[in-house]
Amino acid sequence: MKKRTLYLTTLTIITVVCAIIGVLVHVVFPAGNWALRLIDEDTDFSQMKGATTYEELDAFHNINLDLRVSDVSILYGDTYGIKYSSKEERWIPTYKIENDTLYVKQNVKKASLDAVKCNCKIQIILPKDTTLSTIQGTLNVGDFTTDRVNASSVDFDLNTGDITLSDASYENITLQTDVGDIDLDNVSFLTADVNSSVGDIDVDSSKSLKDYAMDLSCDIGEVDVNDNDHGRNYQANENSNKKLTASASTGDVDVEY
Repeated sequence: MKKRTLYLTTLTIITVVCAIIGVLVHVVFPAGNWALRLIDEDTDFSQMKGATTYEELDAFHNINLDLRVSDVSILYGDTYGIKYSSKEERWIPTYKIENDTLYVKQNVKKASLDAVKCNCKIQIILPKDTTLSTIQGTLNVGDFTTDRVNASSVDFDLNTGDITLSDASYENITLQTDVGDIDLDNVSFLTADVNSSVGDIDVDSSKSLKDYAMDLSCDIGEVDVNDNDHGRNYQANENSNKKLTASASTGDVDVEY
């Protein structure tokens, strides 16, 4: 018992350290030479006060995100659009629509040590009742949120931050965060695969999951299904085509339906 506790504690420490190293590598000093040059040599110092911009866009039904540091939200409004703000111009995203897909990217080669203080925010706005085909992307640091946005599939990978999907319907969900919580709030799906290395996973389904195949686990934490404690592991209905897989290395897994 003592050996298992020591092993799990060591695993937790290693996971947290690796996550911190990931933030440093991806955000604070990517591309090397960080000790000598802490800011992008192309930075326009006259624009350091930042900007807030809204632009109406043509229609699209797929979203592809390639971002470094920002809070990102996808929500309904009156028309297709994008709104973004940042304290520094170099963190402002570039974007384009191509083949019915909105591509959003941050083109930053080198970052300052206070990159996480850039206060970047990106909102992607859709007309009400729009159903997307795909939402996919990566984000190093920040929170990712969707609110009442339906899509066939969502596939998102986040290094440090929380992921929240609320009041929506999906066919397939794939979510990963190294450090942060994952919250599916009043969401329905056919298959969901969600993983957090350090953080809690909460799944509140708008439909019954009674006939779903479930594989829920955590190394340090508890697995609860409808307020019933199942220790660190829970499996059910392994032959069902409808599936929920949730794994937290350090954190709780809580499923309600």
